[in-house]
Amino acid sequence: NAKLLFIYIPENKRYKNMSESYTLQSEFNRKKIIDFVSLENIEFVDIYEKFSKFNDPLKYYPFRIKTHFTEEGYELVSNFIMEKL
Repeated sequence: NAKLLFIYIPENKRYKNMSESYTLQSEFNRKKIIDFVSLENIEFVDIYEKFSKFNDPLKYYPFRIKTHFTEEGYELVSNFIMEKL
């Protein structure tokens, strides 16, 4: 009776000034993933959507460039996941 929860965590590059083609490709990939997860009736947490609401989401990445989160970033992600549970 396990329950699967999919967590979508985007690259930190999504929050940088990237080329339009990169942004379009990233959004296309994100949409494909979310559509698949939804079709399979798998609950998910979209971290990109949550972090996009912040004025400066890059502040949750070390030196604004690393691929992992800062301590504060991980705390936010875990809180978003706990809201879903």
